[in-house]
Amino acid sequence: KIIAVNKLENKALETELVEDLVSIIQSFSGRLYGMRSHKNKKTCALPA
Repeated sequence: KIIAVNKLENKALETELVEDLVSIIQSFSGRLYGMRSHKNKKTCALPA
């Protein structure tokens, strides 16, 4: 059984689902851009 501790507002299920999906997409896009940035830093650091 799961109990929501910090449920302060009564939101529609669709609204809550959209907020969860947006946060997941933000997390994965941050990881993707972070990996790409790290890869670019490695290639720029190589001597020519």
